[in-house]
Amino acid sequence: MRSQSKPNIELKADALAKSIFRWEDIKVRLLHSITQDPSTISMNASKHLSLLVGITRSYSHIYLAKAYNLSGYIIACGSGTPPG
Repeated sequence: MRSQSKPNIELKADALAKSIFRWEDIKVRLLHSITQDPSTISMNASKHLSLLVGITRSYSHIYLAKAYNLSGYIIACGSGTPPG
């Protein structure tokens, strides 16, 4: 029985690892595209708000998406609520 379960566990571990790598790749691509978006680069709070709300709506597993200014203050929240 042990000899049968070991290959099964290895297959499941491999599938899990591939899933994690795929998830990580998607997140890195998302972050890269966000950093290239003119709305992000502008440091304009109203532009950040629409971008963050869009991200939050598109990716249900992303929460607490926020944009900070250079002083460290929140200028926009993906929830759409005013910062504060």
